[in-house]
Amino acid sequence: YNAILKFLMHLLFFISCDTFAQYNCLFHHYSTQDGLSHGKVTAILKDRDGFMWFGTGNGLSRFDGYRFVNYSKPQLPSNLVNVVACANDGKLWIGTKQGLCRFDVESEQIELLAAVSNKGADVSVIALFCDSHGNIWAGTHEAGLFLVQPDTNGYKVRQFDDLKGEIPGDIVPEIKQLSNGSLFIGTNHGVAIYDYQTKNFNNRQQGALAISYVLSICETRD
Repeated sequence: YNAILKFLMHLLFFISCDTFAQYNCLFHHYSTQDGLSHGKVTAILKDRDGFMWFGTGNGLSRFDGYRFVNYSKPQLPSNLVNVVACANDGKLWIGTKQGLCRFDVESEQIELLAAVSNKGADVSVIALFCDSHGNIWAGTHEAGLFLVQPDTNGYKVRQFDDLKGEIPGDIVPEIKQLSNGSLFIGTNHGVAIYDYQTKNFNNRQQGALAISYVLSICETRD
């Protein structure tokens, strides 16, 4: 019995070593000394051209594999960048502590969407999702959910909140589209599901979800 056990332990050891050998990873550490705008990184995105974007506590950093290029106030409304997303047209959307911006990477023009506000007051954008219809969904801290739709005059902006009963909570840290096309909105009081056909939300607040602060949504394979 001891001999068999010893053999199995040796076998597991060699299998583990072989497995780790197949995944040799090379790590590089980048900091403000290398040009990163701040040591606190809040968001990471790779765009369709291969550039890496880092939202930080002191602006936005772009990395091409060799050097950093930084963007901060007054180009951005706030130096605290919470989230970054890339739309189908290649434009970047930047959620900051004081509003939502669209970044044209080619011209390096940054546009603040003033309509994304809570009765004229700044909103902190903490979640972003660019769907296949060209819409931009922006979750905020205590101002609900915003839908930004491009049109001939620029953008049409709609706000959904708990006060009007459209979504269950006004803190929206997660927006996730499932493989069947359903759009799930995670809030501080449960989940809302958006139906693209009816253009309405179905709020899920039964049981534990009614008091659940939903930070992340993941779809299983089944």
